[in-house]
Amino acid sequence: MAGTQSRNRKSGSAPYNGPYGTPLSQVAYHESRHLHPQRLPYRRHERPASVHLLDVSTETLDNMQQVAPSVRRLLVPNLKLKTVPESLVMHLQQLETLDLSHNQLGDSSFPEAMKTLDCLVELRLSGNQLTKVPTCVRRLRNLSRLDLSHNLLDSSAGLEKLKKLQVLVLDGNKLNSLFKDIGNLRRLQILRCSGNKIREVPRDIRHLAALTDLDISNNRIAVLPTDVFQLPHLEVLNASQNQVGKIPSFNVKVQNRHWISTVDLSENNLAKFPGHLMFLSNKLDLSSNKIRILSWATLKKLDWDKHQELLLESNPLCYPPPEVCESGLRSIMNFFQESQADVKTYQGVKVLVLGSTRSGKTSLVHSLVDQQARLSDDVSDGTAGVDAYETSFDYDVDNGKPGKSLNLCVWDFCGHPFYLYPHYLFHEHPSVTILTFSMPDYSGDSFTQQVGSWFDWMIAKTNKLVVLLVGTKSDLVTPARVAEITYDVRRRLSAHLQQRQQAIEQRVKAIESRPAISPSLSEQLKALVKLLQARFVVQTDVIATSAKTFSGFGRLRQAVEALIDDRKLFPNVMREIPTFWAEVENWVEERGNTLLVPIMRWGEFSEEVTQRFGMKHLLVSITQYLHETGKVLWFSSVPSLKEYVFLRPSWLFDVLKQLLRHDLHSMTFTPDDSLKAIGFTQVKFERLKKEALVEGVMDRELIKALLVSLLPADLTTPAAEVLNLLTEGLEIGYPVSKRMRETTYSFSIEKDSQGQVKVNKLLIPWFRTSAEPAASREKWTELHGRHRLCALFRFPLYMPPGLFELTTVRVHHEKHRLVFVAHWGGGIQAHHSEEKVRIAITYFLEKSASRDDKRMTGRGDNLSVGKKDSKSEGKTESKDSKERKVKDSGLNGRLQGEGVKQKKTDSEEPHENIENKETVMKEKDDNEFQDERESGDDIEVTEARTRLTKEDSQQAAGAESTVVVKFEIRDDSGDSADQTPAATMWTILLPLLMDFEELLKGYAGVLVERWTGCPLCGDTSFLGEWLAPKETQSMSTRTCDTCHQHVDTAFLVQPREKKRDSVTSQRHEPSNTTSARHEPTNTTSARHEPTNTTSARHESTNTTSARHESTNTTSARHEPSNTTSARHESTNSTSARHEPTNNVVIRNLVKRSLSRRRGATVTSDLDDIQTLAPRTPRRAPVIHLDVLGDDSLHRLLDPRDSVDSFLSFQ
Repeated sequence: MAGTQSRNRKSGSAPYNGPYGTPLSQVAYHESRHLHPQRLPYRRHERPASVHLLDVSTETLDNMQQVAPSVRRLLVPNLKLKTVPESLVMHLQQLETLDLSHNQLGDSSFPEAMKTLDCLVELRLSGNQLTKVPTCVRRLRNLSRLDLSHNLLDSSAGLEKLKKLQVLVLDGNKLNSLFKDIGNLRRLQILRCSGNKIREVPRDIRHLAALTDLDISNNRIAVLPTDVFQLPHLEVLNASQNQVGKIPSFNVKVQNRHWISTVDLSENNLAKFPGHLMFLSNKLDLSSNKIRILSWATLKKLDWDKHQELLLESNPLCYPPPEVCESGLRSIMNFFQESQADVKTYQGVKVLVLGSTRSGKTSLVHSLVDQQARLSDDVSDGTAGVDAYETSFDYDVDNGKPGKSLNLCVWDFCGHPFYLYPHYLFHEHPSVTILTFSMPDYSGDSFTQQVGSWFDWMIAKTNKLVVLLVGTKSDLVTPARVAEITYDVRRRLSAHLQQRQQAIEQRVKAIESRPAISPSLSEQLKALVKLLQARFVVQTDVIATSAKTFSGFGRLRQAVEALIDDRKLFPNVMREIPTFWAEVENWVEERGNTLLVPIMRWGEFSEEVTQRFGMKHLLVSITQYLHETGKVLWFSSVPSLKEYVFLRPSWLFDVLKQLLRHDLHSMTFTPDDSLKAIGFTQVKFERLKKEALVEGVMDRELIKALLVSLLPADLTTPAAEVLNLLTEGLEIGYPVSKRMRETTYSFSIEKDSQGQVKVNKLLIPWFRTSAEPAASREKWTELHGRHRLCALFRFPLYMPPGLFELTTVRVHHEKHRLVFVAHWGGGIQAHHSEEKVRIAITYFLEKSASRDDKRMTGRGDNLSVGKKDSKSEGKTESKDSKERKVKDSGLNGRLQGEGVKQKKTDSEEPHENIENKETVMKEKDDNEFQDERESGDDIEVTEARTRLTKEDSQQAAGAESTVVVKFEIRDDSGDSADQTPAATMWTILLPLLMDFEELLKGYAGVLVERWTGCPLCGDTSFLGEWLAPKETQSMSTRTCDTCHQHVDTAFLVQPREKKRDSVTSQRHEPSNTTSARHEPTNTTSARHEPTNTTSARHESTNTTSARHESTNTTSARHEPSNTTSARHESTNSTSARHEPTNNVVIRNLVKRSLSRRRGATVTSDLDDIQTLAPRTPRRAPVIHLDVLGDDSLHRLLDPRDSVDSFLSFQ
């Protein structure tokens, strides 16, 4: 340029007339690759596209006006400009790039004309003196690249308006925060903000999903959120030269992970090796940190074939040695393989973390896993569904070399009530349960919601609990308040658990107080005794923790270790695992990572493992070990799932998390290539989501869209496997169909030519909240007065959430041959495909005192009893009309779906004093509490046996509200003279009841009572005896306690098996007589009056017919002849007058067993009793207490006893 100026002067050109030298510039034309020196103005016809000004003299600006309309790129750097001349940018309508870098521009240096640069896409303002984003810049709506580096910015406000921004450079400023202002820049791909004063990266960064290059180096950041590493398109992350002391643990989804090319965390304060970052980065730079030990448990899972780099220079490493670590990742892995050959493996345990929403569970889990303070609010959202983590407690560390370790598989359960049903599947023993509650939010009124209801939920599933009570957020309350909360929780929990025990023992006492116990009552008695034998180990001395200050976690670790050391509770934990088992474990993990759908059928799994490792006889033990430690999921005790082996538990968690969501209504559609391939659009997503929310029906394509992060939507086979799992294995729904322009669903799907049912729509009862259709209600009312059978299950204490919904899926199975005609939020109605009957299965809330069956008006914590109309107050209302008061609830009832918790018998305020010495968990006075708090002793709640003597169980039951599940079947033949016989109805109803009984086996801690409805008055005045029907089967009629009419027993229990088979084989044959059919009306006296022989026998044994009827027993079926009867009478008479020697010994054995603690085994005593008893004892349906003992007959009940009878001793 200097040479050009010299030549111009020699040629006599115009002299220099401006402070910036001669009016020269650099100009480029369209499709030109370089800028060339050019004097303005010029006379060429071609208009310039790019101009680089070397001065801004008046002549230059005037000449610039002539070429402005065609200029697209204007460069004005390094000219020490203090203001931008308005004439410079006034006519640049086509300008796309403007460079004003390295000048002296301030906040008010920009003209109003810059607002008109609508085509501007790139603006360079680096190296100026800006303290804020200029106002004119905020209005450049099409700006996509902005450089504000090396200014004096202390605020990024205004950047949020640049919606199309893709590149943002903010290096070398004075910013303290940034990401909250740019969180909505969804198109941002490159962000450079090094050399600032940024202290945190908030979770808002997850909204910058398009980021590929992120440079946050040389700041003051102490914590990096997991959201940074999970950005879907991130290629380069530079977080060096910060104060990062921890990298939060998170689960890397192997199948869908995104590899980051480079992660630079050098020159930070990391003390713990973040090995999980190796699963998503090709190059990890951890040099110049404070790492001492590497974890082989993480590195051994890496793929040896993938080339990865790990830089560890300038760390105080002691294991492996520094020279090994500096040789690269391959040398480190070889070192570990050689040194770990002699290291032993020990069995770990699962830790389940429960608690209400926002109770601090996730922060607790993250702090426990990372062993450092971590608040989930700072780094991620709360949990939805179940999240799994792995950590360990290391022992015997020698110079950095790890020794024995306790491996923990930590499952973090979401506390939203919606998940109480799906989470039941994963709450199993053996495991340690940590129940959390928020100390700042705790009060006496919130105890039930924060603590008590969770114990009800846990006890319903299993009668073996190991629980640690943990109070979170203790840093927000004073130490005095912590002590007060600890005492109050201990007191209320003691009362809460004892209240449950008292309710059960009331029922035991009511049965024992009877003069005779029938087989049905004895079966109920055995179930009650089993509930009383529940073992609860609860540390009620609350462990106060704070994830913010990392306080209380040492005590929490000690509590977990103390429980694990108890061999009675955890006999297998910390046992040495054979090398062969460890090899199978490694193979299972690798195999699960290679499968798109990591599920194997048991046969396939068994064959593959056996072929590879042999030792088939150990396969069940190995798989059970993997299940107990959380490596696989194999629900061997669940009939529908025992054939499935889930090789990756996190995959099943994710499937349920995506499908069963409490926030489905707020989900948004995210386009995906595989979704576009199948034509899935935003409109379709919204339509199908509405169908799921309103009708509880999920379309196949909606399921694909929700699972798109786990399964490609354009693949058919994986989707079919998942749908099969949902319907047959997990049983969360059943297939339905709906044709175009139809308003109702068809609940029955026809099979294809191969005998398979294609699932296009899935009805999920847990989502179903619609009201009962009027048509089905009217049809059911029309059948009033017809032949009917009614069986009820009452849950006086707690009904497990989801039990009814699971029942509706079970009864839809084709083996029951039911054709559903209606399915609403509180029930289903169906007709039989072969018999002319209607079946209704409902659940509702009733008041036990009046037994007014009323259908519920909501679900979960909104469950309430329907109220009578004020106009009909005082009027008599039929049972059917009461039941027809159905709910008309919206989505709120189901989505708040808490387990149904009944009202308490006693006051909600627990008793101050619990005096029974046999109860380990009892109240202490203030001095005792102070001593316990100082010593930190645990309290073990085991086999509490406090007997309630204040009230009778019937009075207590009268004050309760009970959840009822009702199975009812009615004749629908249309001919009152030829109705469906009861025996035929039982062939339909009994399999349904047995299915429900099978479900109840999965809830070991549920108190359930079985009843049968009177076919005449409709009241449930008979015990449900379908499990022990022999006694009633031998009787012709029973008397109803409500209507006092004689009821044909064919309507109370199922007929004998031979008779039932006969009815089944002949039920399709026409019949001209109705006398053979059972009528639920009064019958002849011959049917109700015992024969003379029977009466004589009853009289001789001093047993009146009234007592015979009240105890619902008869000896007719046990006495086939008069001779036998006489012999039986003489035997009873002898027993009443004299007591043989053997009976004296028997009574002593009974007394000895009764003197033991409740729950102690009596098996040995029963063996002794049976040895002394006759070798061929007769069976009697009733045991009189004056023969076998004074009270507590249930002591003698052993699992080996038959259902319907017990030994009668001579």
